[in-house]
Amino acid sequence: TTSGRRRWNAGRRSARAPDTRRVVAQSAPSSEPDDGASAASSSTAFLAGDGEMAARMRGFDWSATPLGAAAQWRPSLKAMVRMMLTTRHPVFIFWGPHGICMYNDAYSASLGPEKHPSILGAPALDAWPEIWHIIGPQIELVMQGRGSTWHENQLVPIMRHGRLADVYWTYSYGPIDDEQAPNGIGGVLVLCTETTAQVQASRRLALERERLAALFEQAPTFMVILRGPEHVVELANPSYLQLIGDRSVIGRRVADALPEAVAQGFGALLDEVYRSGRPYRATGSRFIVQAEPGGPTIERFLDFVYQPIVDSRGAVEGIFVVGVDVSERHGAERALRLSQERLRMAVESSNLGSFDVDLARGRVRLSETARELFGFAEADADLEACFARLHPDDRARVEELVQRAVRGEGDGSLRSHHRLLHTSGALRWIDLSGRVLDDADGKRLIGVMWDV
Repeated sequence: TTSGRRRWNAGRRSARAPDTRRVVAQSAPSSEPDDGASAASSSTAFLAGDGEMAARMRGFDWSATPLGAAAQWRPSLKAMVRMMLTTRHPVFIFWGPHGICMYNDAYSASLGPEKHPSILGAPALDAWPEIWHIIGPQIELVMQGRGSTWHENQLVPIMRHGRLADVYWTYSYGPIDDEQAPNGIGGVLVLCTETTAQVQASRRLALERERLAALFEQAPTFMVILRGPEHVVELANPSYLQLIGDRSVIGRRVADALPEAVAQGFGALLDEVYRSGRPYRATGSRFIVQAEPGGPTIERFLDFVYQPIVDSRGAVEGIFVVGVDVSERHGAERALRLSQERLRMAVESSNLGSFDVDLARGRVRLSETARELFGFAEADADLEACFARLHPDDRARVEELVQRAVRGEGDGSLRSHHRLLHTSGALRWIDLSGRVLDDADGKRLIGVMWDV
């Protein structure tokens, strides 16, 4: 409040005025022990300790502050200081109307060189000007006897290592009783923990979860997370829901939500993965799904993985399902196989022999008709062995035609009319037509040949 700030400013001026410090210290009610406590309060044993702050407090000239000599401090302050110096928890004390600052070693770890050790014995407003708008009202509330405060992961920026750093704290401001002080409150006890690292880690984790959630939702692959031995659907992304006809599955067992999947054996696979802890992978697996209750069934083909989810002890607690609908690929592969089979049947019915030459490796794959033309027992042959079956007067010319096609002359095509010596010794005239193609494994020569 405005009046509270004026009071703190007035206290700060009196606390820092060199010519009045001792007068204030001698006249302050809180610095005069009562008769019954004179012997106990004259001792400074409460400052004992082997920590840095205990040593600093013992060597500090407290008589130059409104508190006066440490031996004259109020018993309640001595008790709090003793507790502060002997605990390893971060503790800070604001004492008296000026909020004179004291803290322990654990608290000093959160301070930069701008604060430590210069704020020891300083008035609160001088020590914390950058955050006074935050902590001033909290201190005022406690000093007025209106209770304590609690703040969890509160952003309280402080000057640290040359800049105003965003620092997060979990802390409480509580009263230190003193029957001779206004409102019966002599000061404020601050119990705190810096939580900057935890807050930042939590934010990074939350951001990472958001990213993973976005990937989960937007992934073109279908994804499902199943929990427990009954495979309860915990999460399912849109791609998966589309695959199963957008039915409601979240929170339901697979056996209830997808009975047709269980009937096709997928439930047993899930049980085995959960039992063994070993993943299961499938390629082109057939899945018959009923898109609508009572509606027609749809045949799909899937590549998928059942990956067990294990806890910190290594026990399986669920299964992550990820896969892709490859029905279009499967249909294209099936159509290609049918086309190849039709072509093979057409070639064989017309007495054409086909060949496929891997030019980089010098290997030849022959159809049954082509194999019979050469007289070879096997369909796989060596290119040199095939050239060796050419008539000696034709071989050089045929090899040159092949080399021209490899160089790309004539669009890589070649045609040849030449003699072929069967392994039985019989002489045959052959017409050959082929083309050199490039594929992922290198150049290939494919074509057909027939006995003329």
